[in-house]
Amino acid sequence: MLLHLHYIDAPLLVDSRQDHQVELMGPVPADQSWQAKADDGFDVACFQVNREAKRVSYPQGETSVKWSPSHDRHGNEVIHIEFARATCRACAVRSHCTKATIEPRELTLQPQAQHGALQAARQHQTTALFKEAYGRRAGIEGTLSQGTRAFELRRSRYLGEAQTHLQHLATAAAINLVCLFAWFEECPRESRRISPFAALAPAG
Repeated sequence: MLLHLHYIDAPLLVDSRQDHQVELMGPVPADQSWQAKADDGFDVACFQVNREAKRVSYPQGETSVKWSPSHDRHGNEVIHIEFARATCRACAVRSHCTKATIEPRELTLQPQAQHGALQAARQHQTTALFKEAYGRRAGIEGTLSQGTRAFELRRSRYLGEAQTHLQHLATAAAINLVCLFAWFEECPRESRRISPFAALAPAG
């Protein structure tokens, strides 16, 4: 398992698992559709996808009529899904599904592995287990910050991979010695820094 700082996308989840046998852990972007934000709308997670039959089932039981492999603006493979216009217009819960006045509901799906990995990650990041595990990142971030700010960890004083690696080992040892000294001296821990922008926010 590898903790990740920034948002993780579906291709990164799949590629790291298939190519490197590494399970990434980090926040994936939430569904930004208005259906997902409305909390009572029908977002992508509400639809049942049958890849073999190339059909998508609507929450009310209807199935899609169009399955078109395509690419998004970044060149990634996607599948464009459409439902029948007559079915959508007669649907009693249409307002929870689409804001279009005439056109039917449309969906854009990622390939199977990516779609499944993204939906599973979105579910997992809401659990207490994820929050506990991801909380370790705070300690990792603090150590990296100390290494780069106080020990110039990002700057190599030597040429060559072997000598640079030796410098990293010496830097890690120095960080451990500083931490031990601070522990023996019972030095108070640093308080969490607040950015100038965050300091402008009213306390509440």
